[in-house]
Amino acid sequence: MDLMTEVQEPGTTGAPHEELGHAYDALDVLGWAVLVVTQDARVLYANREAGRLLGRGEVVQLRDGLLVAGADDTSAALRSAIEAVADTTRCATLRLGEGYLATLQRMAYRVSGGGRSPTDRARIAVVLKHPGRGVASPAQLMDAFGMTAAEARLASAIAQGASLEQYGAEHDVRPGTLRTQLSSIFLKTGIGRQVDLVALVHAIPRCEG
Repeated sequence: MDLMTEVQEPGTTGAPHEELGHAYDALDVLGWAVLVVTQDARVLYANREAGRLLGRGEVVQLRDGLLVAGADDTSAALRSAIEAVADTTRCATLRLGEGYLATLQRMAYRVSGGGRSPTDRARIAVVLKHPGRGVASPAQLMDAFGMTAAEARLASAIAQGASLEQYGAEHDVRPGTLRTQLSSIFLKTGIGRQVDLVALVHAIPRCEG
């Protein structure tokens, strides 16, 4: 699947450019680190979270305007993935430093007012996400599934890797109470396994407030 974004010809103004700006703002709200790069890894756009990671340099870095991994042993893999994705409709995922996962997907940019043409330019979206961070907040789980506050806290903790035993010890909750809460969580979400609960909570973009 190509991610299609309409862009205008240079020097023009109007709604498409404005809407693209709104889309970029939305990426900051999601809390994901998102970059747009060329086939040779030149960075064209980085949202706020991506800028934070670039500034730290442990996960990804900028070298002469090019995106590289923070560790030399993964830089070659990242560069190869960018080049490979630019020539295919398939996405790629690789592990970077500090447990971050990078998912890469080709974006087919085209000039407004026409179909695909020789002026199409390959762009690659690079989305960086840490499996243990950015999961849906307890408040979101309460809104979405009608969980109680205690159930939502438990579901969020499980999604971040906590076991029932660990959670019970840290929060002084009895095993029987936790089993009852987990059964209620399964009933309200329509799932029956903790692995599916983890996937569900991670699939919801986190928002604050």
